[in-house]
Amino acid sequence: MSSKGDDYNVNTINIAGDPIRSERLASAVITPGMLVELGSADEVAPYSDADEAAHVGVAFEDDLQGKSITDVYAVDSLVQFNSFKRGEIFNGLLANGQTVVIGDKVTSNGDGRVKKATTEDVVGIVLKAVDMSDSSAADPDGRVPVLVV
Repeated sequence: MSSKGDDYNVNTINIAGDPIRSERLASAVITPGMLVELGSADEVAPYSDADEAAHVGVAFEDDLQGKSITDVYAVDSLVQFNSFKRGEIFNGLLANGQTVVIGDKVTSNGDGRVKKATTEDVVGIVLKAVDMSDSSAADPDGRVPVLVV
């Protein structure tokens, strides 16, 4: 029998729910699972405001082109992203150096990733423990399931 956390070991960004999918050009390199925002030129970029409750737009894997959650979007490529609603679950990217446990609240790290919240501005609640405390900028990102609140 698997533990509850194992239920979230998936190779997709949309874990649960029926988010609204959109598409825009990338103004920066974007990894599936990043929080994204629309810029004034109608392009998407990694969400840049730290410690804020971002509108939950999340870059999705380009499954229409046979890509996975590890395939990044280049600048000026079309980015698939989902707008998640309260109660839906996405496979986010945890910032390097962070450790979260089930029930922790997360917020924007200011670079498209999520981090443990220290304010009331939260994106969601963590559904699986992830330890990136020994990671560095050279390490791959940790994936963390986030329940949107």
